[in-house]
Amino acid sequence: MPTLVVFGATGRTGRRLVTAALAVGHSVRAFVREPSQWTALLGVTVVKGDVLDAAAVRGALHMADGALSALGGGTTNEPGNSRSEGLQNIVAAMTELGVQRIVALGGGGVLDASQGTGLRSEQPHYPEIFRHVTREHRRAWEALRDSALDWTYACPPDIPDREATGAFRVLGNVMPEVPKALANGDLAHFMVHEWTDRQFSRCRVGICR
Repeated sequence: MPTLVVFGATGRTGRRLVTAALAVGHSVRAFVREPSQWTALLGVTVVKGDVLDAAAVRGALHMADGALSALGGGTTNEPGNSRSEGLQNIVAAMTELGVQRIVALGGGGVLDASQGTGLRSEQPHYPEIFRHVTREHRRAWEALRDSALDWTYACPPDIPDREATGAFRVLGNVMPEVPKALANGDLAHFMVHEWTDRQFSRCRVGICR
């Protein structure tokens, strides 16, 4: 039974990641800042810590088999640094400990543009409101890209808090055409199964309805 550390476990998508991981038989360590925000679940070990604390991240990953990350925080205009610096700490700890596999949540702006060159966020029509948070997603992706880890970076559009529908599309490094908002239940299902399936190893993934 693999043991996975879920970072961002108290968020809407993080909670669904925990549930989806348990459903396929994984043992889960939920990495949380405030254990009081967590409802006990069979098969889940709660680990208290801040993702910006490198030592706490390393402790959570000790003797684990892999990680799932749904780090977020802040707002669209002021996203903070927990996504990028947190992922940098996770990458460093996994590298040191020899833990190889991670599936992390990013944003659609770091995918390649379907036409032209560069990333979607580098195109003239990319919405200005998303540029700040996309920079955070990009720094997180670069931490994965520049490592030797076996990573997958899931990049959806909007992700409302809804149960899985089973209806979603995926493409490596680009967003499927005419993307629609993706239920975070579907996102969690994809991320958990991708951790095992490795269909998109060392790859960004455009995922949407």
